Amino acid sequence: MWNNIQSFKDDFMFALETKLDPGYMVITNKVAKLNNVMKTGISLQNPAFPSNTIPTIYLEDLYESYGNENINIDSLASQLYEQMVHAPNTDSVSEILNPEFVKEHVQIKVISSEMNGDFLRDKPCIPVNGFDDLVAIAVVKLDSEDFRNSFGSEHSGSITVTDGLMLNLSIRKSELFECALRNSEQNNPASLRSMREVMIEMMFPDGKPEDDPMVDMFLPPEGDEAMMYVLTNRTAMFGASTIMYSGIMDEVYNKVGSDFVIIPSSLHEVLIVKDADLMSNNEILNMVGQINEGVVADCDILSNNIYRYSGADKCVTTIRASGAESDLSAEL
Repeated sequence: MWNNIQSFKDDFMFALETKLDPGYMVITNKVAKLNNVMKTGISLQNPAFPSNTIPTIYLEDLYESYGNENINIDSLASQLYEQMVHAPNTDSVSEILNPEFVKEHVQIKVISSEMNGDFLRDKPCIPVNGFDDLVAIAVVKLDSEDFRNSFGSEHSGSITVTDGLMLNLSIRKSELFECALRNSEQNNPASLRSMREVMIEMMFPDGKPEDDPMVDMFLPPEGDEAMMYVLTNRTAMFGASTIMYSGIMDEVYNKVGSDFVIIPSSLHEVLIVKDADLMSNNEILNMVGQINEGVVADCDILSNNIYRYSGADKCVTTIRASGAESDLSAEL
């Protein structure tokens, strides 16, 4: 167990450097992630194999996973070194320069435009209709199943499309995002489930026990099942992008049976709540702000605002944390 991230870093880097085969060196650099979060990337380099694709791991993620555990740092370094050196070859660099490959593998990711000004300077993006503070960027997935199993979703080998890459590919912006949205809808379809259903799956991965009176004590009552839903995608990774899927708002409206409020839980999902008088807009906004500040990882925050869908008008309206509704609503 380590008292701080610096002591963990020192021990891990020392252990990793003792594992290096001849010719390999450890490379560290600061990597700008979403929402102005900076992380320390750790990778390996071998001048004898300049074209090898070696994944980057992030020190902060390691510390979050293992820093409070009484682990053998030497064994951890050995394990990660072997995974980095022998990681499956996901895709060659040449494929990211192949327009047809990009069109087939590009997907959308919805992020905050207000929290990512610097990040978005050199990247094409499009607005999300009705969600004034959100934009969609294009991400090319390069990962294989073996690669995900080795390193997890944080290290899944994806490349965000930049203005320069789009220019080199000679792909129009409109075509890029048409492909990205189509691929996302087809390969990672939306999942809309009640909060009760999601909680049961989390609490009882092997199945909910039958006739156990203690179970319902920890779950929302059956009568409230339809009051809150979780909207994400099949993989539950960057599932907030499902708010852009064709017909999704009508689908939610039909499921909920009324107008509803969209709460930005994180980049990975949004919550759907009936537009009832149970909580005021300000109460929901305060709740979102507190959760973002104390629960959601900085790089996973989607927004501090909330959104309302009107079934009659078929539009989304942004309700800002300042308390004023946006004048920019969009028909969907």
